[in-house]
Amino acid sequence: MENNISDKKKHLLTYSVLSHDVLFYIMLFVCAIFIVLALLVYAKVYNKSQSVLGATTSATSITPSLSVKDTPLQDTKSTKKYILCPNSPGVMEHCYAEVNFQTTYPIFEDKTTITPQNLIVYKVNQNNHFSQETWINDKQGNFWIEAGYGSGYAALIGDQSLNHFSKAHVLINNNVFFADFRQHSGYHFHPGPRIAKNDFGKDITVDINNVNVNTWRIKIDGNHIHFKGNSNNNDLETFIKKEGSEIDLGEEFVGGGNITTSKFVSFSNNMFRKNNEMLYIENSKKYGKIMYTKNPPTWVRWKNGKEPTQTNHGGVIETGITQ
Repeated sequence: MENNISDKKKHLLTYSVLSHDVLFYIMLFVCAIFIVLALLVYAKVYNKSQSVLGATTSATSITPSLSVKDTPLQDTKSTKKYILCPNSPGVMEHCYAEVNFQTTYPIFEDKTTITPQNLIVYKVNQNNHFSQETWINDKQGNFWIEAGYGSGYAALIGDQSLNHFSKAHVLINNNVFFADFRQHSGYHFHPGPRIAKNDFGKDITVDINNVNVNTWRIKIDGNHIHFKGNSNNNDLETFIKKEGSEIDLGEEFVGGGNITTSKFVSFSNNMFRKNNEMLYIENSKKYGKIMYTKNPPTWVRWKNGKEPTQTNHGGVIETGITQ
């Protein structure tokens, strides 16, 4: 009898120990699951914040989507002809090919649809880039905001004279961006996400909108692109009210390099806001004057039969570069 009781005690003791061990491992497994789930949620939130950070709070916060260590654009074996922008000698050579729409009144919104193509820049050097974009300026070109996409190196910050830029550069590879030049703080560049290869030829909408006093909101939306930001403390509004406005649509090439684009880049649905009314750009006394800036090797033209009238939605612009 005593032996049976002793055996039962031992059995109960063993069962109790095993139960505690099983319970401990179950609790440990549940905790591990919670930790994994928490890490997954954090990663998702972090990645989402990184895709728009640098353009959501102010014009001074910058989060490059590529580091300067990344060099996907370099190709020392390229046989493309080396192209130099001869527009102005020195460090900051710029070539532009633009349609310029000028008005005597203030424009409070600049909106266009860009059909992007692959922009390739070989043998990348500092401050050497090729971009497709739209600008809104005061008529004298003192202050402005630009938005679009591009490839190459871009300076992140410049002084008010635009003669001196920070040593900080960012390498972009078909990344969307916006940049601004403000009265009291100079030049700032804000890179966003990269356009995927499968999205070349698919429209992206670029919108620069005056939403409050000295505050402009920039939005770039496409198939897989959703990028937005604010240009704060920007006195552009004050100057366009005094001087009138200018919208520029086209391309910018800075420096020199072996560059190419696979097809024409086009700009369509070219619109502007006068007071609270959205209108298509048109060369007329009623709306404004259309002019052109052409610096070879960059070029711009109206697509055949698509010059700007009210019937074809602000015209269709094509840009490219002469190899």
